Amino acid sequence: MPPPPPEDPARIEPPLDEAALRRAILDGAAHAIISTDPQGVIRTFNPAAERLLGYGAGEVVGQATPAIFHDPEEVARRAQALSRELGWTVGPDFEAFVAKARLGLADQQEWSYLRRDGTRVPVSLSVSAIRSAGGALAGFMGIAEDLTRAKGDRAEADRLLRDLGHLKTALDAAAMISVTDAEGRILEANPLFCALSGYGVTELLGRSHHIVNSGHHPPAFFKDLWDAVRAGRVWRGEIRNRAKGGRLYWVDATIAPLLDREGWPTTFLSLQFDITARKEAEAALRASEESLARAQAIAHLGSWDWELGTGRIVWSDEIFRIFGHEPRTFTPTYEGFMEAVHPEDRPRITEAVARALDGGPTYGVEHRILRPDGSERVVVERGEVYRNAEGQPLRMVGTVQDLTERRAVDRLKREFVSTVSHELRTPLTAIKGSLGLLAGSVAGELPGLARELVATAQKNADRLLVLINDILDLEKVETGRMAFDLRELPLHPLLLQALEDLKGYALGLDVACELDPAPADLRTARVTADEGRLLQVFGNLLSNAVKFSPPGERVRVRLLRAGRRLRVEVENAGPEIPPHFRERIFHKFAQADGSDSRQRGGTGLGLSIAKALVERMGGLIGFTSEPGRTIFFFELPEVAP
Repeated sequence: MPPPPPEDPARIEPPLDEAALRRAILDGAAHAIISTDPQGVIRTFNPAAERLLGYGAGEVVGQATPAIFHDPEEVARRAQALSRELGWTVGPDFEAFVAKARLGLADQQEWSYLRRDGTRVPVSLSVSAIRSAGGALAGFMGIAEDLTRAKGDRAEADRLLRDLGHLKTALDAAAMISVTDAEGRILEANPLFCALSGYGVTELLGRSHHIVNSGHHPPAFFKDLWDAVRAGRVWRGEIRNRAKGGRLYWVDATIAPLLDREGWPTTFLSLQFDITARKEAEAALRASEESLARAQAIAHLGSWDWELGTGRIVWSDEIFRIFGHEPRTFTPTYEGFMEAVHPEDRPRITEAVARALDGGPTYGVEHRILRPDGSERVVVERGEVYRNAEGQPLRMVGTVQDLTERRAVDRLKREFVSTVSHELRTPLTAIKGSLGLLAGSVAGELPGLARELVATAQKNADRLLVLINDILDLEKVETGRMAFDLRELPLHPLLLQALEDLKGYALGLDVACELDPAPADLRTARVTADEGRLLQVFGNLLSNAVKFSPPGERVRVRLLRAGRRLRVEVENAGPEIPPHFRERIFHKFAQADGSDSRQRGGTGLGLSIAKALVERMGGLIGFTSEPGRTIFFFELPEVAP
């Protein structure tokens, strides 16, 4: 851009006079400038003062003193301070502003100006005397600087300093802190660093962190660390150190480079948190998990966890082995699990899960699975439902156990027992018949002792025949060879028939049996079942209740509706079932006390047979027991009206 043309000499104004110069300075000043006469009446009030205080110059010049924008209490306190400082009484008026200026002394003081709108503004006010050329006092001038921003900046700085102090205190209490130079020599170490490392601060200064090197990490680990921080990057990782006394400890370390203006690291700040307890807990957990995995492999038992909200399923390694999948290539889902279940067993799984989620009995079902290679396995699943405070199901946790080999052994045992039982029943029948002939005096009248021996032999032969028949029945149910004539049957009449059939046995033990009244709709409610097998189940539960009831007590039978099922309950007032026996009460030959079989009779197979029969008819069986009361129950799906 070319320079401007020279001014026309005819248009150049004469130099400014002093009054114009002073006016330009006053108008352009950034600070408020206020002058007064010796009595304090305002003579000048520049634009900066107008902006600061909200008054126009025309409102105050020649009409007011600075007292109108000062706090009287503040003026009084200043007057008292000046009186002490100067040694004479300074009044709480205009003199409090100018007493020192009259003496030619510097006077700079912080005040609170009161704006026209009533708000306050902090200022730094400098007051000086205005004198004539001969030294006579002509007035006073005050220059006020607005401190609002400075005060705010100072308050913010004070707050930051306090916060930093609190942060340092907190960090010193929680973290090991050290500072090193560019070569890695320790310049600072806080008390916690000294306490955990076992070294005093004088032992650490000037040394490198190699002093706590445990030898656990390879050289490449520390090379990567130094390469990162020397390149200006923050490094974070876990380090295993060795204290002065040899104790090993773990830290979670963050190392940050502090850079100069050119971006080169000059020092390094290290914050380390002691995580020894966490690492030891992790190691213990890994050892426990490895031990659990070995135990699961030995027992062919795996564990699972199903989050119902998300559908996420977690399998242990053993379940992957049982189902024939690789953890790296198969993600367990409920749909994937159901695909592996044998098609004939899927309805039972669906029903068992629904019952458990609806608040029914604990989830438990035995079923078959098909592996990807086509092989078939037999497994048993058990699980529990975890619920929130409102009772809504959140997750299911359970186990899967591979029973294939056990079931193969069981099959061999059943076949053996079945064969032996068949071979025993034929001669036993002949023996029983012969004993009957002897007891009937076919071979002549027997002496008294001989009659007693024959009667004992008959009784034992009867018990042995019952045992053999029970074994054969159970073997038929378990192998699926027992025929079931399934029909729609009303339950109530069958209960009445079962009670009638057992009346004589109950009277012999002085126990009464009664059926609670049922509503009309329950008396006609039907199930799909085999009548003979159902009476066998009734008979077993009723005979057990009578057998374990004290003389003079009652056995109560109830027919109830439980959702879409009909429920039969048999309650007796006998002894509580021992807690240690409850898990195996439906097992074969299970009895709470070995003496039971002698004192009360029975083979220990009745409940096992009842359970197998009920489940084959699509139902479930269970019990509850407490001191003085035991209830056995079974449920069957109700046929829709």
